[in-house]
Amino acid sequence: MKQPRVPGGSPRGGQWTKTGSLAGLTKAQRKSLVDKLDRADANLPEVAQRAITDFVGHAPGARMGDGDGFGIMVANHIEDAYSDNPSNRGVVIRGQLEEAMKPVREELRKVIGDRIEAFRAQGEVAGNSPNRNTLSYTMDEGFANYHAGVGKDLPIISDAEIAMLDAQAKSGATVEIYKHVLKPSPAFPGSYDLYRKADEYGPESYITDSSGVRYQADDHNEWASRLNAENAARRATVQSRSVPVEDIVWATNRAGQWELIVRTKSNREGYF
Repeated sequence: MKQPRVPGGSPRGGQWTKTGSLAGLTKAQRKSLVDKLDRADANLPEVAQRAITDFVGHAPGARMGDGDGFGIMVANHIEDAYSDNPSNRGVVIRGQLEEAMKPVREELRKVIGDRIEAFRAQGEVAGNSPNRNTLSYTMDEGFANYHAGVGKDLPIISDAEIAMLDAQAKSGATVEIYKHVLKPSPAFPGSYDLYRKADEYGPESYITDSSGVRYQADDHNEWASRLNAENAARRATVQSRSVPVEDIVWATNRAGQWELIVRTKSNREGYF
């Protein structure tokens, strides 16, 4: 027996409910979606346009690279529009957005699904933070991680690798330890010199003398472990949610952020 299709997606799923993600789109599908979101952005009526620009922190068509620059978020007009008792201005904003969102919502449903996997970097919420009527999410998990301050994890050098590098260095070979180069010291047999490895920022350059591979590898691993733990803690602040398309107030890719403004009934979820 077929299940009825529930607008916005059934919370129980089902054969007539499609959940999708930005990651599941091809490059061509992404470009097509961006073009349509940009056109919708550009055609927003003036009052709604100003409210969305305040909320997102970027003007229509802004392109600052993938996630470069967060803008200054001023949420009060959108918050007012989706409150239980909106002002006259809020009523106008909501009416304009709901009309403009109809074709955008159908495009999102057609290309991605009834529910969209969305992400949000959520910091600690202060005790006096107000309840929110709308929250900012992104369809791009990478941008959410970037916003949370997640960097690139560093490799940990294994004991087997250290033993191999140590043997090579003691035989007189030059060895690489992450972004550094360790060379036998020509002036002091049995000692080593540490260099910064040549890269796009400059040539190889001397740093200091070194007691050997084990010391440098242990020093690197201590630093890498600390940085990776910080990344893990930041990554843990990124929440994911299956957002019903019907709950999306506006969708935009201004400044490459793949942002969704989402209605919420959650209590004190804080700011994006």
